[in-house]
Amino acid sequence: AQPVVDHQHLGVDIDALEFCSFWPRFMMNSWNSDGVTTLPWMHPEVIDPIREAIRLRYRLMPYLYTRMWRAAEADEPVVRPLFYDFPDDPGAAATEDAFMLGPDLLVAPVLEPGADSRSVRLPEHPGGWYLFHDGTSHPGGAVATVAAPLGRAPLFVRSGALLPLAAAGQRIDPATDSERDLVLYGNAQSGTALLYDDDGDTAAWKDGAGLVTRITMERTGGIAMISATATGGYRPAWRSLRLRSVGGPAPQPGKVDGAAIRLEV
Repeated sequence: AQPVVDHQHLGVDIDALEFCSFWPRFMMNSWNSDGVTTLPWMHPEVIDPIREAIRLRYRLMPYLYTRMWRAAEADEPVVRPLFYDFPDDPGAAATEDAFMLGPDLLVAPVLEPGADSRSVRLPEHPGGWYLFHDGTSHPGGAVATVAAPLGRAPLFVRSGALLPLAAAGQRIDPATDSERDLVLYGNAQSGTALLYDDDGDTAAWKDGAGLVTRITMERTGGIAMISATATGGYRPAWRSLRLRSVGGPAPQPGKVDGAAIRLEV
């Protein structure tokens, strides 16, 4: 039997940590009257769920990094209320306990102490939404109730999204970040996505020293064809985009223009 772990344990608020792991700037703050800084690894009972939350952040890093680039490039907010992306859905304006992370992800953090499930109304959207963790589909314009065990805050992906993902590693290192997935969600007829890379260290991106990969999907006869155009001088450690799908047939690689990257299944 697995031990029961409180959501708030010895000063480590796991729900708050999950919540913050989706934000562009993620850090752990601690203050104690005895001057001892609370760190996750000081409490073995909570290391596993905290590790899972951090691994998910690292897996999402290609998407998060691209959204931060867009924030700098085009003043697009990374974290935004639901009505920003769904202005015609009155229910989106009324939802105050969830947020959009860029245009494709909806985060529904656990806000009740001890809760192990979460209910959230998903915005109206053609094709609905998919729970990131297991790929189950949920209709838009309706309330979805999903499990929310420690270390797995509910995360939904809109149908039609082309979501870039990295390996779920232990750290971020552009020099060894050699794996990249592109996941197509649902059966939309078309879709677009951006993927941005640079050295992760300098400000050379301001002078164009990055790599912008523009990805498009067109569905013909039930086949989703993925194409890409890459521009920029940066050469990341990853050299291929591995294509897969959730909620539809496997996409197929199409034309690639620009930098020497490959599309593969």
